Amino acid sequence: MKKAVYVIITLIFSIGLGVFLYPYVYNYVYNKQASEAISNFIEKLPEKDTGSEKSDTIYPELYKALAEYNIKLANGAQISLNSNTSYKKFPVSLKDYGFDDDMIGYITLPTIGMEQPLYLGASDENLKAGVAVMGYTSAPIGGENTNCVIAGHSTWRGAKRFKYIENLKAGDEVFITTFWGQRKYIVSHMAVIDDNDFASIYIQTAKDMVTFMSCHYQNGVKMRYVVYCEFAE
Repeated sequence: MKKAVYVIITLIFSIGLGVFLYPYVYNYVYNKQASEAISNFIEKLPEKDTGSEKSDTIYPELYKALAEYNIKLANGAQISLNSNTSYKKFPVSLKDYGFDDDMIGYITLPTIGMEQPLYLGASDENLKAGVAVMGYTSAPIGGENTNCVIAGHSTWRGAKRFKYIENLKAGDEVFITTFWGQRKYIVSHMAVIDDNDFASIYIQTAKDMVTFMSCHYQNGVKMRYVVYCEFAE
């Protein structure tokens, strides 16, 4: 009888310990995989000509497609960002240009010690692997009349992910690295918006922006926490 009780107690303790440790283990595994994805991305970058060659000559067809998409978006196509499904698929697919996945680069947020792989399209698969540019928002190549909205899980399987963007403050630097180099943005302001408030993440005229967004609960109601950043000239 005592042996059975001991086994039961041990089993309950083991299950409880496993539940307690799971978020930490998952977070460690995820961070390791994310770091490896970024390292692999950097290794695959073609060497740039240090002379007069411009960065957009790397994968020129893809760059042209993204640039044309950004112009089309600024001229009215962003109206398609009006549902909870339109943002999942990015209109320009990297796989059409010979890439194995949707990874376009990575983000670096120095003040909160965060670096995440960046994917095109906020599909479930991409959000599990890192953070993602929402479909029908601007591609992360910058330019006037652009707003690249990057979404991420606040928490996933108990581990905090993009929840930490709530620690960003106005004036903080953030960096977006793609095939065509690194761009620096400065946090301008933050906001909490309704879950379906797409207008608050639309392109703002004459601005070059990156916007981070994640889930946020306020008085038990699901909202969105948004961090607006503007290009550092």
